[in-house]
Amino acid sequence: MRMKKILALTALKEGWGVDEEVIFLGEWCKDYREKSSWESRKHTTLNHHWEDRIKLAKDYHYLAELYENIFQILSKELSKETGIKYEELFWRVVIGPWLLHQIAVLFDRWETVNAALESHYTFDINKLIFLKPHQPATDYSHFHLQIQDHSWNQFIYQEILTFMGVNFSSHIEMIDESKKKSAISIIAMIKAKVKSALNKLISAIAFNSEVFLFQSYLSFISQLKLSISIKQAAFDQNKFNWNSKRIENLSAFRKSIIEINPTNNFEIFLKNCLCQFIPINYLELISYHLQIASNISTRAKVIFTANGHYSNDLFKIWVADQVCRLNKRLVISEHGSSFPLMGNQFDHEVSIGRKITWSKPTRKNEIQLSPNLLIGKKKIKPLNKGYLSVIGLEMPLYTHRCEFTPLSSLILKDFDQKIDFMHSLNEEIRKKVLYKPYSDRGWHLADRLQNIFNSSIQISEDSSLASVIKKSRLIVCTYPMTTFSEAMTSGVPTILLCLADNWEIDPEFAPLWKKLVKSKIIFSNAELAANHIEEIWDAPNSWWDSHEIKLAREDFLLNCCDVVKNWEMQWANAILQNG
Repeated sequence: MRMKKILALTALKEGWGVDEEVIFLGEWCKDYREKSSWESRKHTTLNHHWEDRIKLAKDYHYLAELYENIFQILSKELSKETGIKYEELFWRVVIGPWLLHQIAVLFDRWETVNAALESHYTFDINKLIFLKPHQPATDYSHFHLQIQDHSWNQFIYQEILTFMGVNFSSHIEMIDESKKKSAISIIAMIKAKVKSALNKLISAIAFNSEVFLFQSYLSFISQLKLSISIKQAAFDQNKFNWNSKRIENLSAFRKSIIEINPTNNFEIFLKNCLCQFIPINYLELISYHLQIASNISTRAKVIFTANGHYSNDLFKIWVADQVCRLNKRLVISEHGSSFPLMGNQFDHEVSIGRKITWSKPTRKNEIQLSPNLLIGKKKIKPLNKGYLSVIGLEMPLYTHRCEFTPLSSLILKDFDQKIDFMHSLNEEIRKKVLYKPYSDRGWHLADRLQNIFNSSIQISEDSSLASVIKKSRLIVCTYPMTTFSEAMTSGVPTILLCLADNWEIDPEFAPLWKKLVKSKIIFSNAELAANHIEEIWDAPNSWWDSHEIKLAREDFLLNCCDVVKNWEMQWANAILQNG
């Protein structure tokens, strides 16, 4: 008799059956800290569909085109529904970040389910019944929390399966979980009050400035120097913290169907459900927030941000109003970078303003300036008796966007490479490893590392990368993003070890990548990286300061993160030219 199998969609164990063989839809189902609940059961875990990087590239271009088509329709419908008669740019600034992520997230969940149904496995699926209906996100930040929630993903997977006509073997009622309360320390409250008072003072000083900064990622000293350079106050302002308003009822617009001409079943599913996911701030409360935004005045001609155009809804609504109604200019800076990747958020940023990049421009409307986060950073002298610092990476459990990185469970293969690297080191050097974990996103990689090495690898408790760098003799970065730029400019010898196949960089930077591979700064093979560390361990600076390596380093800095001496004038000219 054939044993029944159960398809588990998420880490919610209520849907796993009792003792049947489990087919896990993905690695996110298996909480490492709850191994006892799944390790002893016979199980199989399905691969993520974007392990196929050819498929990822194809899907990226498909989703970019689909996003633009849907945006054109949805923005017009929202304009009619809300009575906000601004041009298209207003809605691109406000809903663009959410929409490009939402479409990619739903597509990923669709493809994940589809891959399971097309596999050779036969299984039953239990449907979990939630006591409370799932509500739309309040704002952009809430949306990102929501898409990493097991309950939300269980709901989405079940909606997709229902749409596909799949029958569930049983229906299981979920017990409602009580809301967790977050505690705020007295110290944090005092800091918040001091910061609030300082922000009021800065806002008063900067009111007459032609440049408005928000989340600039420039240090206070850098802001002061920029102010002197442009002969007017240019400081970060914090006018966009607010309490959202409660609503009694959701808009009937949420039942609307997006009138696209679908070319496949996913698009039929999307057109029928997308409106129910619009964050409340962009539909029910858009007019309310626009009224608040209209009371935030500034004489600035240029509005500059490095992150607010994604994360802060009130700022997005305000800046969209300023740009469309008063013809202000929006200048956006990267808040981190290194090697630019193929594809870039469907080119959202260059479509809404002038973009400052850390690296050489690859798109129209971009300009390279000294990286905001690196300006003013002092060189650090490596410690002869310092650590071999390994800078870890962790990605969200569930895919949060379509991009050329080790998405979702691919991070586990990336992590395995780092384990192989540490195993390949000789015992003497391994004792000097200091592992700085990324913030835990549910994979619990630091726990895994400790268990593998029986706690013989030291785990850094430092909150900042700078603190780790100061303790280092050598640095091993594990991904070609901001931390690699920070390490390469720190003065401490650095290498990069990553799975290159999971980091598809922009083709224009391929020659530079190859140059750093040849110089033994970049590795994709764990054993070769370990051998190199052992070769240079006694005198890492001799290697780092050798002629060939210095040329490779200078080439990287020039192309990817060049901090010039007269950066103030460079920034002033670039920003004020947009006014």
